[in-house]
Amino acid sequence: MSASPPEKTSSKSSRPLACVLCQRRKVKCDRKYPCANCIKSKATCSPSIPAPVRKRRRPNAELQARLARCEELLAKYAAASKEPLDHSVTAAPTQASTIPFYENNQLNWKPAGKLVVEDGSVRFMDNFLWASVYEELRGMRELVETEEKAHDNEPSRDWDPGASMPDYSEYLMVGGDSRAEAEDRADDIYPNASQIFRLWQVFLERVNPLTKIVHAPTLQPLVVESASGPGTLPHNVDALLFAIYSMSVVAMTDEECMDVVGMPTNVAFRRFSKGVRRSLFRADFLKSHDLTTLQALVLHM
Repeated sequence: MSASPPEKTSSKSSRPLACVLCQRRKVKCDRKYPCANCIKSKATCSPSIPAPVRKRRRPNAELQARLARCEELLAKYAAASKEPLDHSVTAAPTQASTIPFYENNQLNWKPAGKLVVEDGSVRFMDNFLWASVYEELRGMRELVETEEKAHDNEPSRDWDPGASMPDYSEYLMVGGDSRAEAEDRADDIYPNASQIFRLWQVFLERVNPLTKIVHAPTLQPLVVESASGPGTLPHNVDALLFAIYSMSVVAMTDEECMDVVGMPTNVAFRRFSKGVRRSLFRADFLKSHDLTTLQALVLHM
C-alpha cells in the first residue's frame, strides 16, 4: 500500500510537457515530438523546459520568537486596558497611606518611554510598551531583510525561458525574406536628408494627429541625427523611423510621393517596409521589451 504513491508521483513528474509553440498558441498538444500541430503548420517543434524549483525557506526561529514577544506585549496591554477604574474611594488619602504607595511604586518603577534610533535619527517614544513593540518589529524587519539578501546571493541556475524557444519572428512579417533582409547591406533604402525632413513633416501633419503613438518633441532630435547618414542610430530607432517613412508615403498621393522621394507610392512603401523589417529583426523585436521597438511594430502592422 505504501509503495503506490511514489509510483504515481514518479509517473506524474515524468509526464512530458506541451511543446513551446502549443503553449504560446494555447492549444492542446499531443506531447509528442514533433507534435501533430507543429507537423501540420510545418513549424519547428521544441519541447518545453520546466522552470527550476525554488528552494523552500525554513521558518526562522528568531523571527518567530520576536513575533511571540510582540503578541505577549500586546496581550498584556489589552488586558490592562480592560481593567475597570476604582472610583469607590473619593476621600483624599492620608499621609500614612500615601507613603507605602509611593515606596511600592518606586520598587516597581518602569521607564515611561524609550529612545528609538531609526535611519540615523533619534526620537523619543513616550510609551514604553509601544517602544518595546517597535524594537521587536524593527528586529523582525532586519531579520527578513538579511534573509532576503542571503537568498538573493545564492547561486541560481541559469535558466533562459527563451533559450529553447524557436524563433517564430519570420512568420510574423510578410513581404519578403526577412532574414535575408536583416543580413544584407541595404544602405540604399535610406532616404536622403531632405527626404527625411519632408517625410517627417508629412507624418506630423497627416499621421501623428490620428495615431498619437510617438511623442514628436522627443523623436525630433533623432530625426535630425538620422539625416547625418545611415547606421548612426540604434536598430530600434531605425525601425521606428522607417515605419514613419512608410506611413508618410501611404498618406500621400502618387504625385506627392514622386515629388518627395522620386518614386511611386507602392514602390516607396515596399522600400521603407523592407527597412522596417530589417531593423526589427536586427533589434530582435520578439525578445525586446523596448518601447521604441513596440512603437515601430505597431506603426508597421
